[in-house]
Parts: sequence; C-alpha cells; structure tokens
Amino acid sequence: MTEARSSFRVDAQEAHLDWQKFITVRFGDPSEPDKQQDFIVHEINIRLQCPFFEAALSRDWKEAQERVVHLPEHTPDVFRIYLGWLYQKRIAMSHIPDKTGQPFRDFNMALCRAYLLGDYLEDIDFKDTVIDVLIDLAVRSKAYYANGTDFIYKNTPAESPLRRLVIDLLVYAKGLDWKKTSCDLLDVNFPAEAFADLVVKMDETKNMDTTRRSKAPFFTDTCLYHCHGPDEECYKVKYRTTGVEWKPQATPKRRRLSA
Repeated sequence: MTEARSSFRVDAQEAHLDWQKFITVRFGDPSEPDKQQDFIVHEINIRLQCPFFEAALSRDWKEAQERVVHLPEHTPDVFRIYLGWLYQKRIAMSHIPDKTGQPFRDFNMALCRAYLLGDYLEDIDFKDTVIDVLIDLAVRSKAYYANGTDFIYKNTPAESPLRRLVIDLLVYAKGLDWKKTSCDLLDVNFPAEAFADLVVKMDETKNMDTTRRSKAPFFTDTCLYHCHGPDEECYKVKYRTTGVEWKPQATPKRRRLSA
C-alpha cells in the first residue's frame, strides 16, 4: 500500500476503542427532511476504508461535530450496495435478471451508479469490485450493456476504466450484427464520444478475433480495468475474496397434494 493511502489508516489501539462509535449517513434533499433516509454505520469501519469519510470526520467540520454526513447527490439503494461491500468485502447477487428486460438494465445502471459513488468516496477497492461484478455479469449473461453509456460518459473523465470496459464489452460481444447494433446504439442515446472510442478500439483490434470473449482483456485480467496502482495489491488479494457472490435463486416449495 502506498504512503498516500496509508495516511488514512487509524492506529490499531484507537480503532479498538472506537468500535463503539457510530455515524449517520443521510440521503435526500435537506429542504425535505421528511423524505430523507438515514443509515447508521460504524465510524471506524468506514473511516478505515474510505478517505472521504476520514477527511469529513477527522477535521473541525460540521460533519465531525454533528456525526452526520450528507450525500444528497447519491441514492440509498446504491449506498446499500456499498454497505454490503464495506462489511463483507463482496457484492452479493441473487440471480441474473432477464437480459432482455428492464430489470437487467436497472441492475446494470445501479452498478454504474455504485461505481460513481465509489469514485466520490475515493474508495478504490470498492470501484475495482464493481468493475469485476460488471464483467462477471456480462460474461455470465453473454450480453452487452449500452443503455447506460450516455450516463457513464457524462459522469466520468476520458481516462475512466469504466468507459474502457463499456467499449471493450461491445467490441468483444460475440456474434453481433453490427448494422443492427449501430441502430440499437442510436436508440439508446449512445454518445458521439463513445462512438469515437468504439471506432478507435475496433480499428486497434481489426486483426484480432473479437468474436471469442476468451481473448478479451477483461476475460484474461480484470485488473486492467482497476484503479489500484501496479505496485498495489488488488482487493482480491488484500481481502482474499472474489468480490462477487452469486446466491442460488430460491425456488418455490411444492405443495403436497392431500390424499
């Protein structure tokens, strides 16, 4: 771990004493307090992990005095994803939604918003985990996700790993009819900047077999899309986790017929 990130670490003895302290993370418009939603979180846990909270709670700021941190630009459902990861170091999934339906698009959008939350909180390990979940979902569902590209490009810088992943997922999508796909991309407001990145990537890979996802960079090494440095441990090594946990979908119990 680099010196810059280690500066957010808290002394072990202090951490032991602080486990009894909690903070409130509040979502919603401050002008509508009745519609706000609160989450109670162990202070030391989130400060150890997250530079944003460490900065907010360690200085003489309003948040440190009131023990309340406001995140009005983000949503409770996305923060639930972060909380699950904060305590378990993985993102649990119950099943893959039908890739042709709205739930699949909503699911992908929630993960993209989770990535942006991780970016706002400066939590590199969480962002890298979300990337791996998006990759795992794409590989398992054998589908590409383009609906959220406009949202991604509006909210990320040009060098964002999330942008690179979205483009690579399209380039290495097996068996795409590119004439039909181009029309589909126009229907989902695929941004011009993304089209330019897509064309560049297709030119770079024109001599490669992009119909085989096993040859895709995201299939061989997901760290290519991670934010941790080359000399820093990946979260998978650091926490000994795969990042994503697929839980078997519950099946309804059969009712016994009476004789």
